Amino acid sequence: MITIRQGELTNCEQDFQIVYRLLCTEPVTKLYEEDLRIRVDDGNTIFIMECSDHGVIGTADIRCDAVADYTLVSLVIDQQHRGKGFGTQLLKHVEGHVFSIDVDTYDSKLKCIPGNDSFTYYHNRGYKSDGLRMVKVLDSNNAYH
Repeated sequence: MITIRQGELTNCEQDFQIVYRLLCTEPVTKLYEEDLRIRVDDGNTIFIMECSDHGVIGTADIRCDAVADYTLVSLVIDQQHRGKGFGTQLLKHVEGHVFSIDVDTYDSKLKCIPGNDSFTYYHNRGYKSDGLRMVKVLDSNNAYH
């Protein structure tokens, strides 16, 4: 069974360490840990995807840049669980969360800066190129809620 919960990284060191280990693809550095702690302190919303059989398998974090304007800072699925639809499931959850925040007021935008190998992934999920970024306007027709 898969569950997605909002992480509590400011007051919960265990959640912080879970997300930190999953996001670290390079050797752990103090600078990277400090960067993640700054993102948390700046109010990023963290989502943690867990599988009853395997523990944490994915994480995503978003930053609110302005009213109805959000950036997907990272979306990571553990390497051994990639290609099974978990990333799409987590992305849909994040989009639904963003849409639900401003549903009565604005069409929300979710932006991301994809790496070379993830441009097609986001394009196939409705994101449009906007320079280096990709943007999806979330409305009642395309937001997962």
